[in-house]
Amino acid sequence: MDGASEWQIFRHIVFPLLLPVSITAILIRALEAFKIIDIIRVVTGGGPGRATESVTAYVYNVGAKQGDLSYAASAAYVLLFVVIGVSLLALYVMRRVQERYA
Repeated sequence: MDGASEWQIFRHIVFPLLLPVSITAILIRALEAFKIIDIIRVVTGGGPGRATESVTAYVYNVGAKQGDLSYAASAAYVLLFVVIGVSLLALYVMRRVQERYA
């Protein structure tokens, strides 16, 4: 560390130590973005038309309000696979970045 600049200290010491926690926090926030329904429902009710309707709100509207439970279940499974895919992609990226800095 003697003779290293602030940028080198951050890049080679601080950043690799913060990386696992940062990626975990980003992954949790991304997963919560998939299941947002309450704020959209209270603030806009789905918006003008369907402008602010999330996938979760769409599944709820189709299943509970329109009564098409089979289509809602299928859409929920598609959403599940998308969330699993995003999670696996984030974990893959995290491992690749950690190997780079390890």
